Amino acid sequence: MAGRPFRWLCYLPLLFVLASCSVANESQRLGRFYSAVRAQPQIQPSADYVPSTRAAVGADLIAKADVVVFATRPGDAVVNAYATIRRAVAQGQRVVIVYVTDGDAQTVVAQGLADLPASATPTPRQYLHGAAVLQEMAVRVAESALGLAKEDVIFLSYPDGVLHELTPDRPDHVIRSPYTEKDGVHDPNITPYRILRSGYGYPYSYNGVLRDLNDVLVELNPRQIYLPSPAGADETKAAAGRLIAQSLREVAPPGAQAFTYGRPAAAAPIVLHEVDVASADEKQRALNMFAARIGSEGWPPVPPSLLEEEQFWQFSYTADAKTE
Repeated sequence: MAGRPFRWLCYLPLLFVLASCSVANESQRLGRFYSAVRAQPQIQPSADYVPSTRAAVGADLIAKADVVVFATRPGDAVVNAYATIRRAVAQGQRVVIVYVTDGDAQTVVAQGLADLPASATPTPRQYLHGAAVLQEMAVRVAESALGLAKEDVIFLSYPDGVLHELTPDRPDHVIRSPYTEKDGVHDPNITPYRILRSGYGYPYSYNGVLRDLNDVLVELNPRQIYLPSPAGADETKAAAGRLIAQSLREVAPPGAQAFTYGRPAAAAPIVLHEVDVASADEKQRALNMFAARIGSEGWPPVPPSLLEEEQFWQFSYTADAKTE
């Protein structure tokens, strides 16, 4: 009997090996599980969409804006509203730029940053890097050329190039970007609006982007709103315009004025105002900052006429207005 405890001691190495294997297997299982979780987009789908009637956060967490300029991708606000923004800032107004996408489908940008030939197709990682750099440049140009602060630039980070696939016919349908292989709002570099507010991003769906647009409008409560024309030739810009127009119909601040740029949004538009560009050279220098950073001349492309004058059309966003 006295030797029995010693016999148990002989089994200790075997028990130690079995326990180690069990721990290793569990660690591998958990590792695979968390890797799979991290690989998924940071999304929190909403089963049923209800138009926003209040901001996603307290009103004290974001300053109100006098003017909001919606733009499809980085560079667009400078192309279409450089002088307009500069004039508003000079008048003491707060201007906020809201970028619907990060330009994550801009092949020229991804190629330039990766030093690829024009015939090469960038990888998803290269497209994502391009989006991160465009975010960085949008903020840098806003601060150095437009007189804005970093917090005056908001990114929604929805997919460039495929935004037109988000339609009210299938409001909860989630799409995957063929450029980045993402299907939900993620954090490329500068944290997007939704993740900043709630800790997660919405999936790439019509309802997802519409809820973000609604909450941004309610939070900022602007008196003047500029948006890309829903009738534009560029599919992504036109889709952004249609989404913003719908958001205006749902939650536009009372008495706010809206203007489209790019082209008229209606058959018989009212040309409200034209803003002279005081210095075409200064506007061109601001645009050149993008091209210099990505290593590709002529990006973003700008019609020569916009170096002299920025033109806007009054936009009717009332609930009974026809969809342009």
